[in-house]
Amino acid sequence: SAAAGWCKVKENVREGEASPLHEELLQLSEAAQEAKRGVFAEANAENNAFVTVDREPDTKAIFDRYRGQHVRALVDYVRDGASFRLVLINAAAGGGGAAVLPAVNFFLAGVAC
Repeated sequence: SAAAGWCKVKENVREGEASPLHEELLQLSEAAQEAKRGVFAEANAENNAFVTVDREPDTKAIFDRYRGQHVRALVDYVRDGASFRLVLINAAAGGGGAAVLPAVNFFLAGVAC
């Protein structure tokens, strides 16, 4: 959420297009920035986590490992209503250093866009 500093709210909205919700989100984002929360935290903060996204993972191995299971993911990119790039959260690999999360392309069948 904007209050936790998990995102940045776009400021350059054309005049007349800003809604009351946008103004509220903008204020929450500014408060998070002043409090140095989330993406606004200092670079060397002890509680920062470092994650690397693997853009070319072994998709067959991932499919075999998680077949029939629910997999938590973040939407990294939306191409259209049926095509997404997802970063798989439960599939963190590696240990000790930064987590490596695989990014996979995901397509919904039977959706007309």
